[in-house]
Amino acid sequence: MGAVTVLDCPPGGMIDDAASLLAALLARGGARPPVRIIALRAAGDARAAGRPEDALVPAMAAISATTAPHVLLVEAGVALPGAIAATLPAPLRLGPVDGWLVAAALGLRGGGTAHLRASLPDDAALRALTPGQLRFALRHRIRDRQIAELHRIARSNQSNRSNSPTLDDIAGYGEAEAAAHRLTADLAAWQAGRIAWGEMTRSLLFVGPPGSGKTWLARAIAATAGVPLIEGSLAAWQAAGHLGDMLRAMRASFAQAQAAAPAVLFLDEIDGAGDRGSDDSHARTYRRQVINALLELLDSAGRTPGLVILAACNDLDALDPAIRRPGRIDRIVAVPPPGPAAIVRILTRRLDGALSAKAIDSLARRAIGQSAAALDGAVREARSQARDAGRALTGGDVARALGLAREEPAIIRRFALHEAGHAIAATRLARGRVQEIRVGMAGGHVALGHRVPLLTRRDLTDQLTCLLAGRAAEELVLGSGCTGAGRGADSDLAKATDIALRLELVYGLSGHSLVHVADPARMLVSDPAVRTRADRRLRTALRRARQLLAAEYHWLLHLADRLCAERVIACGDAGLDRPGPDPEARHEP
Repeated sequence: MGAVTVLDCPPGGMIDDAASLLAALLARGGARPPVRIIALRAAGDARAAGRPEDALVPAMAAISATTAPHVLLVEAGVALPGAIAATLPAPLRLGPVDGWLVAAALGLRGGGTAHLRASLPDDAALRALTPGQLRFALRHRIRDRQIAELHRIARSNQSNRSNSPTLDDIAGYGEAEAAAHRLTADLAAWQAGRIAWGEMTRSLLFVGPPGSGKTWLARAIAATAGVPLIEGSLAAWQAAGHLGDMLRAMRASFAQAQAAAPAVLFLDEIDGAGDRGSDDSHARTYRRQVINALLELLDSAGRTPGLVILAACNDLDALDPAIRRPGRIDRIVAVPPPGPAAIVRILTRRLDGALSAKAIDSLARRAIGQSAAALDGAVREARSQARDAGRALTGGDVARALGLAREEPAIIRRFALHEAGHAIAATRLARGRVQEIRVGMAGGHVALGHRVPLLTRRDLTDQLTCLLAGRAAEELVLGSGCTGAGRGADSDLAKATDIALRLELVYGLSGHSLVHVADPARMLVSDPAVRTRADRRLRTALRRARQLLAAEYHWLLHLADRLCAERVIACGDAGLDRPGPDPEARHEP
């Protein structure tokens, strides 16, 4: 057996590029005897003949049968069997693309490497190129065109980063905003050599409802730090195809981020991976393999100096505990929907002087409840409308694009009553400290701090009451509820139904049975008795919420009136204040 070198190669088709470049460089260097290159591609690669482990047998036989030197390229995702891994030398990891590597590739047809290196974009710009971008630029046969394409794509990437928000554009995100500023400051200190990589926070998990601005915040962190942002999500990975393709796409995102470090890897909708201990038996094997692969990749990424990991989820309870444990995720922070200050900052940046500060303040007050993405998209749509009309952008254009051209006072009041009901119930039942209440044409939100864990039957019953207090407030004052309480999987009714089912079938706290049912949602559909018991529990909680709010009728009306007038009530750590006695002694009609 001759000398053997094992190289770990990132996914994304780079193994073929690496093999071709390595062969050309070795041939140019006159290696004697000639070096043989063997590529082991990951499963799911259309060019891989069967399973990677099947290709190992003939590969090892070829290596053992000759004294010629070999280079074994192993694509990410190929697990060498223990006996073979022990026989081969420890693998070397291919470093990130840099100017010298690209110059060496361009110099294969002649020319000084140092001269070529000086004509290329800097290393940071080259590291930010995706494998596809690099391949696209080098497709030309003429070297000057290759270099020009590399510069053009690098400028385009830089322009995209420049158009991203920075933390200077972020305000009103509380704990998440503070954590973001600390992370970027630490990353700058690490790059300057003032602190060790192990001394800083290297990963954050953003938790918040859809549209709260988690992606916006991740992009702002990367732009502020001046490093590439690599984005991945369960939805994008699953779109690659079956399980093997999906895992390969996942590994490609991580490999691209590791090669680009210092960089930010943003994992959106990470709760889509699910929980291996979930009661849902559907696709359990698939879910387990996805989570196991994700854990392995998080561990590997966590050992990469300069790679910051940001993840986002809507439902922390749906996320596998192993993903969010310390060591993989350093800190979990809540991201509330953007408030007035955040909306003003977002609109100010996107409008770039097109509207006055007064006009932006007016828009921000009416846009409470809109997501950062909706605000961003609305400004683009408004600019398009103004261009089409051949005139300057106006506040009316933005308002129309946001669906705010006409405010409906009746809708605002209904939403205000709904959120006031939630806030009062949470305060009365000590389910959490109300920090902020917001309302707008797009809906409302109550931000709670110091949440009480759901441990006992009383805790769960109180939580049911709080979830249904918004609907109860509407019924109490307006005579009926509306569709908002049951719109979507994240709605009040959906959450309350889930708790009612778990009380009956999972936690053994119903008083009827200690049996644990693995899939309570399926029982809701298939068992009328379960549906009846869950419905009875929900109706009891709704009656209790009505009684609680009827006793606080003056407080409910006072809080709703304030919300209609102010749109945002910031309570801070003091919690929600109760108003003084009502001189007119208004009570439930």
